[in-house]
Amino acid sequence: MLSFRQYLPLLLCALMTPFALAAPALPAAKALAMANADQYDVKAGSNGLDYRIFVSRPTTPPPAAGYRVLYVLDGNAHFAIAAAAARMQRPLQDVMVVGVGYPTDQPFDSARRYFDLTSSVPDERVPKKFERPPKTGGREAFADFLQRQLMPAIAARYPVDAGQQALFGHSLGGLFALHLRFSRPALFASYIAASPSVWWDGRAIVAEADAYTPGKDKARLLITVGSRENQFNMADEAAALAQKLAAAPPDRVSFQRFDGEDHGSVVPASIGRALRFAFYPASPGADNLAAR
Repeated sequence: MLSFRQYLPLLLCALMTPFALAAPALPAAKALAMANADQYDVKAGSNGLDYRIFVSRPTTPPPAAGYRVLYVLDGNAHFAIAAAAARMQRPLQDVMVVGVGYPTDQPFDSARRYFDLTSSVPDERVPKKFERPPKTGGREAFADFLQRQLMPAIAARYPVDAGQQALFGHSLGGLFALHLRFSRPALFASYIAASPSVWWDGRAIVAEADAYTPGKDKARLLITVGSRENQFNMADEAAALAQKLAAAPPDRVSFQRFDGEDHGSVVPASIGRALRFAFYPASPGADNLAAR
């Protein structure tokens, strides 16, 4: 027979078990909404395709010249990160973030982005992660949508500073940002190519860089990459391209390698760096190739 001293812990455990197992119930869920944000579904006149546009409106009144604007590709995945990063930094309170995405609840529409962000290549040269290779080669029509339809529509709806607009793209989006820097250099004041897919189409972007002749535009370019981005030799290719571009006058090219980051984890760091690069006041010696 158990003594009282032996029995008491068992009794207390039995009495407390129902309370320990009964987790507090959550209230009914509500749809998550972002304050000071708008969303639009837009059909592009250049290719007939639908896009989902996300806009983060600053809470401060616009400056006399209008809000500065960061356009973010792959908006479904990257818009919220960029909007939060801008709102958290006092010098960026007048930066409006525009995410360019697709009408889906998923972070990416792989087939659509492969079409919008690339040059045309044969099916056998598309990475073999699809049951059927996606269609490629839609980047000029997508660029036309940005330049001729979306950017004018944003400027008509919101007070924006046309001279203080930047473009951020990651991976294939980074490749697209590089292509626009060479093909439409006056479209944005700053281009940020995060982890650009330099390998695409037999490194054709390197040939574009070689053929590019700087004009009167003053656009700046930032290339970022994670040190652990080893697939397709991405880290080394990004560094080599940045070095090549910086060697040609005028030097408006910066490079940032993030130690320990891989292809996915580098995105928040690259977005934070992009905002500083594009919109913080310039400081002597900042934003150069020494930051590697």
